[in-house]
Amino acid sequence: GAIAEPARSRYDQLRSRRNCYVANKFVYTEDGLKMLFNDPDGSEEQAAAGSPGAGVPTGTRRGGRRHEVETVTLRSFLQAAEAPATIDYMCISAEDDTLDVLNHFDFSERAVTMVSIASGDAQQREELGALMARNGYEHRFKTFSISEDWYIKGDRAEASRPASA
Repeated sequence: GAIAEPARSRYDQLRSRRNCYVANKFVYTEDGLKMLFNDPDGSEEQAAAGSPGAGVPTGTRRGGRRHEVETVTLRSFLQAAEAPATIDYMCISAEDDTLDVLNHFDFSERAVTMVSIASGDAQQREELGALMARNGYEHRFKTFSISEDWYIKGDRAEASRPASA
């Protein structure tokens, strides 16, 4: 597996408890940018303090400590992690930047069977659904989670359907 975790409060813990590639970078649309990251001291509410170059921080949370993190594209992150050409499952949670991150990802480079995407914004969810459909994914397990949408690559989606009674 591979995890990108820019929150300092969680990074060391992940490195000590996981036997996988762990990067302390923020997955974004470009490599090598510097951005402020708000790390609320280990709470579950981590958020980037806005996209680089953005006029207004969109994901800022109150409290915590800010520190600078480097950005990495999803493609570069997977390359650094030496991810295989076929990935069974990928979970994406890039806050307000998820749609942009996936719009910049070349789905033809990796065969990803199943993807879960965290998104709380209804408009972004709709746009993510359209993007995933354009890339051959079917929205599945709609009642499985209220905070994530699950997608299965079209050729695998049929096999995951329960048998009709």
